[in-house]
Amino acid sequence: MVERLYPGKKEYDYNKLYGILYACPTNNRIENCPLSEVSHLSFKEKLIWFDGLDTEKKDCILVHHVECSQKKRK
Repeated sequence: MVERLYPGKKEYDYNKLYGILYACPTNNRIENCPLSEVSHLSFKEKLIWFDGLDTEKKDCILVHHVECSQKKRK
């Protein structure tokens, strides 16, 4: 999935996603945001949750974030 967003890139530094665990960059998480399910957790709990996810789930969060951000900028 990462290659779909970043052609030629096989891996992504998921630590870069920690910021969106804290808050949505637009201050408005949409209903289908995969991070909505953990919005009630503290930031520390979100980090623990996120670090426990497999690469496929992290890729889904990354793709959703990029696509959602692009839509909101239009």
